[in-house]
Amino acid sequence: MFCKKCGNDIGDSGRFCSKCGTDNMSDGSSANSGYGSNYNSNPNYNQNQNYNQNYNANPNASAYGGDYVGAYKKKSVGLAAVLSFLFIGLGQIYIGKIVLGLMLLIGAPVLVFVLSLALVLISPMLLFVVYILYFVLWLYFLFQAYKDAQRYNEVLVNTGHPPW
Repeated sequence: MFCKKCGNDIGDSGRFCSKCGTDNMSDGSSANSGYGSNYNSNPNYNQNQNYNQNYNANPNASAYGGDYVGAYKKKSVGLAAVLSFLFIGLGQIYIGKIVLGLMLLIGAPVLVFVLSLALVLISPMLLFVVYILYFVLWLYFLFQAYKDAQRYNEVLVNTGHPPW
């Protein structure tokens, strides 16, 4: 049971609050009278200075350290970019976009290989265009992994949950 004035836990058999001294059975109700016994119509209910001393002024702070928000770990934007630099799609996998990352990791090189084989037979000059387009695609997804890691961390800090 909780004190009807300050909200302190006074136990099931407690009558007087150890913090504020309120008689919690003065209205004639029993300690186990249900929901109504914990209701307080006093408008100053939450204005007690001793109420909830464990309140955390920063709800996004973590007991695990600076890289954690709740149970989730922030993602390193630098690592996301480096992984995308090494292989297209690895940065997306790291930040949690696994399907997109696997499609890029497997699909982009396969597509370039197939186009390269086809274009060698048609026109070797077009092969250069395919490699330029692959390079642009690689740069785009490298930058996108960096931006998505920033967005992941921002949403994680603001909501406490990962965005995807």
